[in-house]
Amino acid sequence: LLPISCLVTGLGLTLIPYTEQEYAFIQLGLVSILIAIGNGLFQPSSSTILTTLAKDNGMELGVVMGAQESISAFSRILGPLTGGFVWVLTVEKSAPFDYHTAFHLCGILMVLAAIISLKIVNPQEYSSDEE
Repeated sequence: LLPISCLVTGLGLTLIPYTEQEYAFIQLGLVSILIAIGNGLFQPSSSTILTTLAKDNGMELGVVMGAQESISAFSRILGPLTGGFVWVLTVEKSAPFDYHTAFHLCGILMVLAAIISLKIVNPQEYSSDEE
């Protein structure tokens, strides 16, 4: 579910600047639903994978989950800062790109996250190998 959640979230983020003013409420509602579904799939999936791998490797669960939350909090700080920086550079077309760029970068980063998440060991396969 992790790669799917990344792709769904990335699609939602990429579609934000393409909403039309006339139908903005409906279109942004649908985009928000996509992002919410992606985030709703991501959080429990990543927590389950980390919990299983931590337990199987004899790691302290509190440390692993604390690290996950710390990285998540740092991302919630770094993401808007980076997005704002890209927005400032591109909103007036002062750079070679336009205001869509910040949203396209979000989509690209989520595709990269989906590809990276394919490399993560599936905890069910990992547990069945140990038995």
